[in-house]
Amino acid sequence: RLPQRHLELSPQLNAQVTYFNRDTRVSGTRLDVEPSISYPFIKSYAFIEPRLSIRHTEYFLNGEDDFRDRETRTLPVLSLDSRLFAERRTSIFGNRVLQTFEPRAMYLYIPKDGQDDIPVFDSGLYDINFRSLFYRNRFSGRDRIGDTNQIALAASTRILSLESGREIFRGSVGQIYYFQDREITLPGRAKNTNDLSEIVAEVAANINRAWSTRFALQWDPNDSSTRKANASVRYQPGDGTIVNAGYRQRSAVTDVEQTDISFRWPVTDELAVVGRWNFSLQNNRTLEAMGGIEYESCCWGMRLVSRRFLRNTEGEFDNAVFMQFVFKGLAGYGGSTGSFLRRSIPGYETYF
Repeated sequence: RLPQRHLELSPQLNAQVTYFNRDTRVSGTRLDVEPSISYPFIKSYAFIEPRLSIRHTEYFLNGEDDFRDRETRTLPVLSLDSRLFAERRTSIFGNRVLQTFEPRAMYLYIPKDGQDDIPVFDSGLYDINFRSLFYRNRFSGRDRIGDTNQIALAASTRILSLESGREIFRGSVGQIYYFQDREITLPGRAKNTNDLSEIVAEVAANINRAWSTRFALQWDPNDSSTRKANASVRYQPGDGTIVNAGYRQRSAVTDVEQTDISFRWPVTDELAVVGRWNFSLQNNRTLEAMGGIEYESCCWGMRLVSRRFLRNTEGEFDNAVFMQFVFKGLAGYGGSTGSFLRRSIPGYETYF
């Protein structure tokens, strides 16, 4: 992307212009503009928002790969989002709590417009999860706008402590009901003719201030199979200690079954060790192993991390070493080790 400019006047106008440069395939400029009009109805017990958007996209291409020099696409996007909020005060094991019930329904209509004559620069199909049930486009990026006539239905419940306001429990379940086939696809993909999406369920519990657990399940009623399952537990008492243990399973084009353990453990007030071990149960091999140390004094800090990870599907591994020095109040020298640790260790915070 050389370059990209983005303008957002939420929620009335969203615009983006991007020049894509590729060595062996079509390149060019994409202009995408989406003005919207909505009229939200907001009360303490309800939220209703009808919205009409117009997605207009223009492509100025170099003419390679059998694409014309200019392509345009204009589509309306009509949605009606509604949520209700109900709550009650009760007690659990002698603790006063607030329990909520939050049903949600969103209708979405986008007409079909053949888009095979438009190149795919940055679009992909969103993964199904509870949040993506309410996206207004099933494709990421701006090269594909998915035709649909659907309604998404979901419900959530939460339990919050009345003393601290801390969320103790959260549970959600949802599904999309389709009234027509979805014919717009990515190149090489078949159209989707299922009447139902996968059922998505999520549960999260904060057992106490140190322990928390998460569980997610994605079940396909069209063939009665579990598409995804994730479970994790975290120990984070608040003194810089973090321990994560997780399991994930996926049944798709490529089946996945993995365990993932990561941690940050203080040894002294100045020194801590960090690590991660990602293991494939299906292939019986380590996918990534990482270990290192962090040192922090009053004036400076240092991170040293070693990583061994699977580089490709042929089973070849790469090794990497990250080192970073930080002088407090001034600047740092070395790679962005802190951002790498945030990606590798859920819940990790940059302590210096």
